[in-house]
Amino acid sequence: MKKYFRAFLLMAAILCALTVPGMAAKAGVLASDFSYRGIALGSTATEVRTALGEPLYDKGLNRQGIAVDDWVYDKGVTVSIARRTGQVVNIDVDLSKQESYVLRDSVRYGATSAWLQHVYGKQARQNMEGESYYIYSMPQKPHHRLLFALDSTDYHLIALRITSLPLTEEELDAWAEADDAELDAMAEDPVMADKTIDISALPQANDVKIGGYLP
Repeated sequence: MKKYFRAFLLMAAILCALTVPGMAAKAGVLASDFSYRGIALGSTATEVRTALGEPLYDKGLNRQGIAVDDWVYDKGVTVSIARRTGQVVNIDVDLSKQESYVLRDSVRYGATSAWLQHVYGKQARQNMEGESYYIYSMPQKPHHRLLFALDSTDYHLIALRITSLPLTEEELDAWAEADDAELDAMAEDPVMADKTIDISALPQANDVKIGGYLP
């Protein structure tokens, strides 16, 4: 029943697109597409708590060379906050666990490839780590990407990712070689950067001779 209801909704949305003047002209990504329930790339930890509440748990890890804290929520939501900046750099949403969540123009779990491209623009499917995606960039900030994960059989929408992180090791290397300012801001570890090694307890040069310490 869910399957037929979803198909009905998608068909209704397509008919609206064909009959409502100017709707087709909206195809393409918008800045507002790079957000989820009031949080976006660059949001602070406080803003995340205000929008989503306290996470079920958090864990520290490294994502493509960036130290982050992953805040894990129920219904398949994970928000990654860069330790260096204290800002959101990645949002993962498993749409199969919240089928009622609707993006722009009726896009939701189960949306067809045709409808995704009608709303967000034509895009070739890309494969990463065995999964298929449509990947869109924010025009004003090319490093900010919107990824739609697709089912491997008929390529309907199953998950959403919003990220400013490098997507691959090769991309990480390319950004590093280009001295990318956004990458530098995320990658530096303030804990280590602000620390110096205390050598006060080590012997000084004039206290040492071959064979051991001076008496």
